Amino acid sequence: MTFEDYIESLAIRHKLVRHRPEDENGGNGECHFSALVEEGQNSYALRMHYPCVVVDGGDFDVQGDVAQPLVSDDYSLLFLTHVTDPGNRNEVLQAFALTRTILMDFLKKMLRDKQTQSYPFLNRFTVVGCAGHRVFFQDASLYGWVLHLNFDTAFNAIDCNNAFD
Repeated sequence: MTFEDYIESLAIRHKLVRHRPEDENGGNGECHFSALVEEGQNSYALRMHYPCVVVDGGDFDVQGDVAQPLVSDDYSLLFLTHVTDPGNRNEVLQAFALTRTILMDFLKKMLRDKQTQSYPFLNRFTVVGCAGHRVFFQDASLYGWVLHLNFDTAFNAIDCNNAFD
């Protein structure tokens, strides 16, 4: 199971999200999840249901120290909902409150799963250093939160796949 699969499974089980993937024939689904930010903002927006969860990853940096460098893989989790009137301050505030609740639920579940060691990849995750920021896509009337996560892996110089002659 990948991290994206894990987040989708949480989106399926979360009582406020209730993502239902399409079956093999493309029917009976209710999309509340995307694995790419661009899809969540564009092509999926036409069939996306809200609130939704979007996960995006791929960026990394090298941290740690000279004795033990770490590759830190960056992921962004977006928790978004649609508002009917972006000019309605109360509706926007309710959207931020709802999506923050969902974000915190996901984060707490990730910590519980890490403690039970249900998913080995969560061992590389730490809540310390996570950052959440409010986001909005006014053109699409989407409001919510983005959570930035890091998964650290020790980096060593061993050439395991014999990449060079």
